[in-house]
Amino acid sequence: MSRTKVLVIDDDALMLEMCQDILHALHFESVIVQDSTSVMGIIASEHPDLVISDLMMPKVGGMEILRDVKEAYPTMPVIILTGQGTLESAFKAVQLGADDYVTKPFQADELGIRIRQALKKSELAQENLDLKRQLQKSQRSADIIGKSKAMQKVHALIERAAPTKANVMIIGESGTGKEMVARAIHKLSERADNPFVPVDCVSLPDQLFESELFGHVKGAFTGAADDKEGLLETANGGTLFLDEITEMNYELQGKLLRVLQERKFRRVGGRELHDLDIRLIAATNRIPLDAVEQERLRLDLYYRLNVIPMNLPPLSERKGDLIELLRHFITQFSDTNGQRVQNIDRQALDALTRYSWPGNIRELQNLAERLVILSSGDTIEFSDLPPEVQEVAQSPVAVDSGTSSGSDSTKLIPAGSHFPNWALGLDEMIVKPLLEAKREFVEIYIQELLKRHKGKITTAAKASGINRRTIHRVLSEAEIDPNSFRDRN
Repeated sequence: MSRTKVLVIDDDALMLEMCQDILHALHFESVIVQDSTSVMGIIASEHPDLVISDLMMPKVGGMEILRDVKEAYPTMPVIILTGQGTLESAFKAVQLGADDYVTKPFQADELGIRIRQALKKSELAQENLDLKRQLQKSQRSADIIGKSKAMQKVHALIERAAPTKANVMIIGESGTGKEMVARAIHKLSERADNPFVPVDCVSLPDQLFESELFGHVKGAFTGAADDKEGLLETANGGTLFLDEITEMNYELQGKLLRVLQERKFRRVGGRELHDLDIRLIAATNRIPLDAVEQERLRLDLYYRLNVIPMNLPPLSERKGDLIELLRHFITQFSDTNGQRVQNIDRQALDALTRYSWPGNIRELQNLAERLVILSSGDTIEFSDLPPEVQEVAQSPVAVDSGTSSGSDSTKLIPAGSHFPNWALGLDEMIVKPLLEAKREFVEIYIQELLKRHKGKITTAAKASGINRRTIHRVLSEAEIDPNSFRDRN
């Protein structure tokens, strides 16, 4: 097991030598530094477990070192060394994040106790941070709903991308949840406690976009009465999300590229360079290379943004998630509006499942809110659905007959039938309670049975071993006329 490594910074060579001897006696590994200007580089290469810094030094003082260390390594413990005459400054250092201070001269045992206390405190802080990240990770499904194979890939990519510093390009149709995915990446990243700043590139006019993004100084243009912070500064330390990046002015894209390369920027009309530390996530509903060819997106900016590409599937390609999404939105809007909508009838659910959802999740969310608000009871009925969704249910749906006749043709569910659309696949059925799925299977089984036996219930009952009364009951509950299966030739 490796020993705890302690970095000591002091401009006094004798103090450094004494600290090194004490640390050796306490079985700590030590790294001593007399030049305080090189501290951050040494931390990056040596990876100490704790930093001890003198407060008063001629080049870079202890306060500045404390600030830099805590900014780069928030959980790394820092102990300040101070003389009797600078106790007030030591108190201030503790307020600014120092884990402890030790007054000179000090005993070896005292330094050892302070080091162990600071290490324990740091260990607890790291454990809390790890637990927080784990909780955020476990809660991601509350934000991004879906267990289909397509969404499992998205979840996996979010988890792989989040801990990195790489820029991300999210590609997906309008309404697929691009901003929600960007927020999930931010929440699971090291920047989670810092700002997430979304920018809609469509809504900002060209003449204002640069000022909004970079900020401006007083007098930069007509109407600039005061200095103004831009969105880049607002996002500093966090994540900037540029939605529909291909709608940004081509010239402004070039300025953004320079900022990403240099990590510095100037406000509009200003001369001062500002340091910038952001992660950039961009999104588009276009195919990026097509946008490059159409000169909607700079090729060099595309390469800078497309470090981690992420494609979001449209809702039409993840129908297995529709019921879960619908349940989530209905519950959400029922709670928000004080409603008690708890159910949706099978005919309505079938129509919703068969609908193509050109507006994707956003369209589903808006419709769910409308259905909850306008519903007169606790169940959403087929008649509550908008015409474009109802129309889908009027067209016949192909269903495998399940017979061994050898025919390649498919049988059709008559328009208006109450039988469920099993052709949509097991994903939609597996989320239902067993009894409900079993009932639906029995209904469609009896329908196909009667088709084969041309509506003759007695013959169908003998062939299947089902009681005649059971067949009559199932048909009655489904409001199906048994005569509709008879051969009319």
